[in-house]
Amino acid sequence: MFLDHFKSACEEKGLKIVPVIEACGGSKGKLDGWKKGKNPDSGFVCALAEYLGVSTDRLLLGKDLFNAEAKEIAQEWMQLDERGKAIIKGEILRRLEKLSEGVSDGQEETASFLRDDEPIADIIEFKQRLPVLGRSAAGTPLDMVRDDYGTVPDRDKGGTFAVIAVGDSMIDVGIKDGDYVVIRQQPTAENGEIVLVAVEDGSTIKRFYRLAKHVELRPCSTKHPVQKYGPRDSFRVLGLVVDVISPAELNA
Repeated sequence: MFLDHFKSACEEKGLKIVPVIEACGGSKGKLDGWKKGKNPDSGFVCALAEYLGVSTDRLLLGKDLFNAEAKEIAQEWMQLDERGKAIIKGEILRRLEKLSEGVSDGQEETASFLRDDEPIADIIEFKQRLPVLGRSAAGTPLDMVRDDYGTVPDRDKGGTFAVIAVGDSMIDVGIKDGDYVVIRQQPTAENGEIVLVAVEDGSTIKRFYRLAKHVELRPCSTKHPVQKYGPRDSFRVLGLVVDVISPAELNA
């Protein structure tokens, strides 16, 4: 349960949960909702994870799925040319085998494919994946409800997480209903960039423009209106859209 994982992460840092929630722009009302079983929106989970210095997996699942050293090894491998891979492959495999000793529950899948002696390319593919944190509107703002949405491949675009697009307001730039939209988590954006933003208790994907007195979120479809937010409105950039993956590509 999210609340239990969140409490545990706060306790590890010696922090109280309500001040952490407030520091991330929330209120005690969010805590009351979680106690009643309401799921947190993914944008706020990202804010909490960044504040606590933990992964979103730690808050949502109670454990980190991937060991930090294993991620580093995977990144080293991806940066090598073919000759370099041939030279270094033995060393990388040796280090991965070492990681498999005394593996924790959160790394059980990693250990299983190491025992099966699968090729290094499959090891890299396993590690280079991003969590899908929920659904976000490519239309009017939508509450991003956390559920088990699985993962998508990280296609080396610098993504942090992904959301599932709902609606057709961004169809002219190739974001269709049901697509997986990969987000690079960042708090700011330049005019004209396509972003994921948190608005009120929901989220939406739009083209961003900051004007003199307000922010405009512009759709990429003539069917939908421009959304405007002033300084008193609840508004926060969650990240930049860096990739779009269709369900057909995942199933290919």
